[in-house]
Amino acid sequence: MADEELAFGDGDPDREPWLRSWTAAHIRLLIASLTVVSLAGADGRYLYERSWLPQPGAQ
Repeated sequence: MADEELAFGDGDPDREPWLRSWTAAHIRLLIASLTVVSLAGADGRYLYERSWLPQPGAQ
């Protein structure tokens, strides 16, 4: 039996990794999504902290 060489998908050295090209094509969407998620998290934290304050008119 002849020795065989195993290859794990790195056959084409000119091929760009898919994640890098996808990220470059969608950078605006990624930035907008991260901004919305971070603002929603900050707003949720703010409302959570305010929920522990005494309510006006409550006794």
